[in-house]
Amino acid sequence: MLCRSWAKSLPTCSVNNFRFFQSKCPSFSTDEKAKQYKMFPYSGAVSLILNESPNFPPPKDWNLELKSFFSGSKRAIESISRHISKRDFSSLNSLVSSDCLNKLRIRVFEDLDPGEIKRIHINSADIFFQYIESMNRDQDSTRVQLVAFSLPRLAESKAISYKMKRYQENLYSKASRTDGVLRREDMNAAEFRKVKEEFDALNIDVLARDGSIVVSSLTFEKQDGGDWTVTDVAITDSRDIWSFPRRMIWKGRVHISVNFKMDFYTVLRWDYVIDVIALIFLIYLQMLAFYLGYKVEKEAARRRALGLESRW
Repeated sequence: MLCRSWAKSLPTCSVNNFRFFQSKCPSFSTDEKAKQYKMFPYSGAVSLILNESPNFPPPKDWNLELKSFFSGSKRAIESISRHISKRDFSSLNSLVSSDCLNKLRIRVFEDLDPGEIKRIHINSADIFFQYIESMNRDQDSTRVQLVAFSLPRLAESKAISYKMKRYQENLYSKASRTDGVLRREDMNAAEFRKVKEEFDALNIDVLARDGSIVVSSLTFEKQDGGDWTVTDVAITDSRDIWSFPRRMIWKGRVHISVNFKMDFYTVLRWDYVIDVIALIFLIYLQMLAFYLGYKVEKEAARRRALGLESRW
């Protein structure tokens, strides 16, 4: 009866979710090169396997500590995207270069509709992966191009999923104290219905199926002794640059990370480790096939030389 009543009355957040998933994050770029397809490089995969980091550390004289840089870049992405969505020029002026601000004015505020601009905001808690695409060092300046992957509402979905798991564990704990029988006073039906509706509307299965990864690319520049300034910004919906299988692979990794409460970098690292092991095994089988073929050919040649040709 309880399940039947839930089926009859869909929660309002399901309607909001439908509208959210139907709406697409607008893509824009102040740098034409940033519009290109973004793929995590093989060197990054090697670094992730060996160092548990998507990038090898730069030389010490660069004064660039990757962990703190990634943390700061998350805040920068959230702050810049929020100010863009609010059309807050004065705040953007202190975060991006004048040339970048002028390009944003032309390619975002003049080209996009106000409704599209409002959807640009990226929550730092929804960013699940970052890597540095390129690093350059001149005599007195450093230039870093960073790429970040985010899944809108990921943090909210995590919180809802973990809330449901804690609620279920609490019910199991109460039932275990009464020989597996859950008494009526042990469960608040209204609270359970609310938790269940939230979970059904935005659990990680729904997000991985219907959500879309957003790829952000920011170029940071800093003069020695100065602060970081963003000189280029690009935000792209992965549906515009990735194939369907690649989108599913990355969302599948996020799904595993949330379901097993594992750090995403750990999931990605083991994914690449398994790929490397599988590749090595395939190479071994190929070499074994060549070796066995060579032995067979050698034995056939020996038999022909001895006049022992097979009658077959």
